[in-house]
Amino acid sequence: MLPLGVLPVTLIEQEKNPVTQVIQLVSLLEYLLSLVNPGLLGKDGKPATVGERVDAHRALFASPPDVFFSIGVRNNIVHARTSDVTEAEIKRAIVHLFKAVREIGNHPNTQASIPASTRQEIFFVSADQMANAPTKAVTTSQLPPTPPTPNFGQFGQRGQAAPTSSTPLAATTPVNASPSFTTKVTPRPTMTTTNPESGVSTRTIRNIAIFLALMAAGVFLAKPAWNLTKERIYGSEEDTKITRSQAESALNTIKRSYGNKPLFAAKVIEAQTAWRDAEIFFNQGKFKEAEPIYRRVLAVGDELALKETERKDAQQFFDEMKKARDAANTAQAPQYASAIWQEAENLRRLAETASKNGDLTTAKQNALQAQQKYEEAKTAADTVPKPEPSPTPQTPPGNPPNPTSSTGEEPRVRPRP
Repeated sequence: MLPLGVLPVTLIEQEKNPVTQVIQLVSLLEYLLSLVNPGLLGKDGKPATVGERVDAHRALFASPPDVFFSIGVRNNIVHARTSDVTEAEIKRAIVHLFKAVREIGNHPNTQASIPASTRQEIFFVSADQMANAPTKAVTTSQLPPTPPTPNFGQFGQRGQAAPTSSTPLAATTPVNASPSFTTKVTPRPTMTTTNPESGVSTRTIRNIAIFLALMAAGVFLAKPAWNLTKERIYGSEEDTKITRSQAESALNTIKRSYGNKPLFAAKVIEAQTAWRDAEIFFNQGKFKEAEPIYRRVLAVGDELALKETERKDAQQFFDEMKKARDAANTAQAPQYASAIWQEAENLRRLAETASKNGDLTTAKQNALQAQQKYEEAKTAADTVPKPEPSPTPQTPPGNPPNPTSSTGEEPRVRPRP
């Protein structure tokens, strides 16, 4: 049985909403790759994401960039950035994802990793469809036709003789003839008569046996049927426990890495709130409601990791800008290229403000422009001729310096007490 949220290919093909198809196909792709390599971990030690799994198994796909493109379309949809995705891109992603799923199923290296029952359920006919399929009719040996009922006329009435016929009677089968292996069906009588000496009839015994067999089958199948119904109503407890463990690890990483950074305070609070809500549903046994909330904690962890990467990237731009500023300051750009220096200073302030507000893209752009202005100011300052400092007169060796030569004043003598 497939886990909750993973549907076979036939059901996904019947889905009318293209956006839902993209989400379902990525979930199926992630499930198949988890069967190929269940213990795969990401760079940070957490369970690998679907993108990391695709990157680790590039050999399974004919065109990995198309698969990454489709995952990016799904991420924009899930993170409420559908305005960045066009209808043509969604249709293109569906085609690539169907192709990627079938490539995994047909690849020789995945035959041993994916169980045959799972492969049958995903790519071929489901168990429910097989159960509802018409059964083949059972053929038996043809029964002999029933002879017509003879018409005895008025035979048996008082004063009448029995009719005679010139046609000789056919020979009858002797009593001790060998038995036939063909079952003969006799017409059902309108009323079943039971000989008092024979006890219970055969039909009654057969009905009792069928009833007992049905009861035994019901008892045997009651627990699996209840578990299946429970999973459909409340979700799978085992699958939710796995997701819960991953979400708990992600929450600990979020609090440890981003808890003391004001820039990420809103996302940290969102992850903690989602964890509390998911725990309430989990303790109530509502695993179907808890599963997507646990996955929201995982999504927040991924978003924070991405923002941290962007922040480090922006910091490199600021470091390069600072180096250029120091070089321009050393070249006396504030005195000899003051206009360009002031433009660079304004861009630097804008970059710092954007970084504090969390707009890292604008911060990087302004920092890069400020770096270019600082370099331009340094070049301009270097081209301006600067006055050379006046040389200091040298005192001949052996002669003490004359204190009156520079100031023109007599040296002060401290009076004796």
